[in-house]
Amino acid sequence: MTGTESDEHGNLSRHDARFLHLVHVEAVAAVLFDPVATLAFLDVPDAELGRLLKTRIMEVVGMSTALNIDLRAIHGPSPEEANCAKLAPDLRMGERRSLVDDGKLLRTSRYCAASGISERKLSRAVSAGRIFSVDIEGEPCYPAFFLVRDLDRKDLAKVVRRLDGLTGWSKWEFLTSPNMSLGNMTPLQALMHREVKQVLSAARAFKEGSILATVTAKAIGVLGSKEAAKHWLATPAIALDRCRPLDLLHDPNGVESVMTLLVRIDHGVYT
Repeated sequence: MTGTESDEHGNLSRHDARFLHLVHVEAVAAVLFDPVATLAFLDVPDAELGRLLKTRIMEVVGMSTALNIDLRAIHGPSPEEANCAKLAPDLRMGERRSLVDDGKLLRTSRYCAASGISERKLSRAVSAGRIFSVDIEGEPCYPAFFLVRDLDRKDLAKVVRRLDGLTGWSKWEFLTSPNMSLGNMTPLQALMHREVKQVLSAARAFKEGSILATVTAKAIGVLGSKEAAKHWLATPAIALDRCRPLDLLHDPNGVESVMTLLVRIDHGVYT
């Protein structure tokens, strides 16, 4: 066992200096802030106190994502993290894994524990389009910002549904990246300011742009060049009831028809 792992008695097998220092700082801060309320913690069962603390930590990390605060930039990486970054063969995957390490993405068990819902209820929420997951090495992980109480759950669900059809990572990219149409705020920040209509409009534009990029890339792969793909997308096709492929990309069924036609063309069927 390493780090702060526990033995069969629940004791730390090897004390991590940073972890113990953090516990000390939290205890000092709590006593100085409100000594009476802090002493009341002593009457709370250990398991319940630990659960409350962990849940609140996950909520605060989720808030940092919503406010677009880069926690690593504030404190800098530890020597161990810097060394791992140098050795990572896939930088993008390494960056994505760091989102889990930072608590910005939560594995299923942690998300359920923090939100107080069962895995079955979580699955229903995903199916209903209220929340989404991203894939980390074949395992679903859920954004901690879904735990943030200052984000209206219904408004956030509307935006997630507007992005229906995109990958989880595309949804993450949209929600956490500064957007010029929102005054260079991220959509999450804009939702904190209750700018729901503007975010929904930006989400629609992002989705259309993402779909166009995906279809264009497929067309280039099938037709051989960017110019040929551009011409094909703007030309009425008999197989599409003489509609231009571009005109069908605003509807999921239309996108499916265009992609299906590209597959047929790739197999030598040109109508």
